[in-house]
Amino acid sequence: MTTPPIPDLGELSPFELGVIGERFAADHLRRDGIRILECNWREAAGEIDLIARHRDTIVFCEVKTRRSLKYGPPSAAIDAAKASQLVALAQLWLKDRATFDQPWRIDHLLLRAVGSHELQLEHLRGPRQCRTN
Repeated sequence: MTTPPIPDLGELSPFELGVIGERFAADHLRRDGIRILECNWREAAGEIDLIARHRDTIVFCEVKTRRSLKYGPPSAAIDAAKASQLVALAQLWLKDRATFDQPWRIDHLLLRAVGSHELQLEHLRGPRQCRTN
């Protein structure tokens, strides 16, 4: 999926590029029938970019946006430590807001610039799990 024209990606700060990427990812999720519950949920241990609900499943979303592949693809930014952090944060969120057997998953929404005015998105859906603690 490619976006309609957007501001020149080359002129945006890394923060601005991230904001545009998160907005684009949220729009993508909504078009797929996924309801956004929270954006940029923060805890002392870190942040989850988007928290959503898809049918009966809570979806925790990590969004990575890259202007180029100079430092690798967007997926390269989600290493084992980041993946573990996302699981821990998801479990914290679930502990306060969900039932014991709440289904959940962690998705990765990976965006990269295609030219200077378009983003291309890859949505990797994580395996469905159930809260057990």
